[in-house]
Amino acid sequence: MALQPWLQETAQHWLSAIEEETIGHSLILHSEVELGAEAMIELWAGSLLCPHPGHACGFCHSCQLLDSGNHPDYHHIQPDKPGGNITVDQIRQGLKQAQESSQLGGNRVFVITPAEQMNTAAANALLKTLEEPSQSSFFLLVCQSPKRLLATIRSRCQLWSLPCPSPSQALEWLAEQGHKDVPAYVMTLAQGSPMAAKQWLDDKQFAEFEIGQSLLVNTMTRSDSDPIDAVSWLEKNPQRHGQWWWFLLSDAQKVRFGQVGDFDEISRRLAHCDYDVLYRQSQALARLLSQLQAQPGLNTSLLFYNWLIETREHLCL
Repeated sequence: MALQPWLQETAQHWLSAIEEETIGHSLILHSEVELGAEAMIELWAGSLLCPHPGHACGFCHSCQLLDSGNHPDYHHIQPDKPGGNITVDQIRQGLKQAQESSQLGGNRVFVITPAEQMNTAAANALLKTLEEPSQSSFFLLVCQSPKRLLATIRSRCQLWSLPCPSPSQALEWLAEQGHKDVPAYVMTLAQGSPMAAKQWLDDKQFAEFEIGQSLLVNTMTRSDSDPIDAVSWLEKNPQRHGQWWWFLLSDAQKVRFGQVGDFDEISRRLAHCDYDVLYRQSQALARLLSQLQAQPGLNTSLLFYNWLIETREHLCL
């Protein structure tokens, strides 16, 4: 898997540490958004499992096994289902394998992702091994929020954070992927992730985003508009569409203070609203989205409807 340009410097530091044997046996790989963590995991695992020094050669038996997904000394621990926890039994099974001899006579590597999804029992079980790791076992904890890990686990791991690309790097990479003349706001919606931006563009979400902008303006600026249309649109993809609205409300706050916005037309139409209302309702929307993510069984329609009515009462022009 090819490394993205913004990862090259971090990758070189990583390879140097592996070659000089200063790399820790326990690492945290921190990536707040999708920045290419999979390529870094592959680089780390391949370099530690390949019997040749430095970068994985890509040709030996070990590298071929890793490429095919059949390497006996590569172990990936993750939740059994999306959004679930990593259980203590999963960690114990991995730790049992860590105590066994390498089947190829080299290192054994363990990738735990997303590491913050370990339940308390699993985290405590892992901690005991991190305190006294075996010489040939290496652990990589991949997470978006290291603060959600036990402080004692963080203290025993080297922390590596993936850098965000500069705007020019991101747009250049997108152009190489076939997406030229990309509006700057796409990177804002993708939270700085070129991969998420590419997916956004591949899925042709421009039209859907424009619908969302129109619904927000109509709902918030016309007292006779029907909020049900906006609720139906938000329900189609609560996290994505709700986050789009959060960005639009936040952008209006910037324009309210004379800054340049990413979404000029709609931000100007909302910018003369009371700043406190814009801020308060954008924060309320963020809390609502977090609530829906943590508790999927909630009545999404009712929550969005209540938020819309409250927001319009304070914001409607």
